[in-house]
Amino acid sequence: MAFVYVMTKHEFKVVVRLLSAEKEAFLPTVVTLNKWTDREKLVEFPQFPQYLFGRIRASSKDKLFVLQTMGVIRFSGVNKGSGYGYETVPDQQTSNLKIISESKAIVNPIPFMIEGH
Repeated sequence: MAFVYVMTKHEFKVVVRLLSAEKEAFLPTVVTLNKWTDREKLVEFPQFPQYLFGRIRASSKDKLFVLQTMGVIRFSGVNKGSGYGYETVPDQQTSNLKIISESKAIVNPIPFMIEGH
């Protein structure tokens, strides 16, 4: 799968656009508990802000379609020597991310992590 770089806060919109065009796309997400002064709510966020995964055929037509999708900026990790024009992510890694994402476990990021603690 290719790592696709998208505009800020457009991850969910882009993945819907690609899926509706029958392209294979995956957006790993995490659920966090957001607290406001008056309420708490579980909110789903992209695990990697501004990035999603897409399976794109090597044809110029497919690559061009993805690049012309509203919200897409570029493929990440462009590698002209790979034959695809971009770096691919091994299927095993994306499978592991899918398992984590589908678990819908609540994740609370730890701010200011200190090495060794």
